Amino acid sequence: MENKLWHYLINSILTATTGSYRAMRIIANYTLAALNIPLNTFIIGLYNNLLPFVTTFLNAYSAWVASLGVKASEVMTFYMALETLRSTDSKAWDLLIQAVHIKGSIGYKKLMPHGKKDLQSGSPED
Repeated sequence: MENKLWHYLINSILTATTGSYRAMRIIANYTLAALNIPLNTFIIGLYNNLLPFVTTFLNAYSAWVASLGVKASEVMTFYMALETLRSTDSKAWDLLIQAVHIKGSIGYKKLMPHGKKDLQSGSPED
């Protein structure tokens, strides 16, 4: 027989929010709003204890959401730079190297052992 953890010992909030910042934001806002009862001194104490954690999380969540667009933009810029390297820059580099070293010479092969193939084929992760 398999030993199962008694379900009352499982932290349901942790289970629901693991891997989901959005779920944590929803639960944090809901819990904070539910505890905002100024007439009950015990409940307002819980509210005051929870408030700094929720505020810190919401600030970090907002910064994370705002940074997603910046990171996507940086990745797109990187891929565009690779595409430029693949198309026009590799030709320009090849011509500049040929101005100093004749194509097929030892100096040329040292700089471009497979010609432009290394710059024009493969994936960005290679």
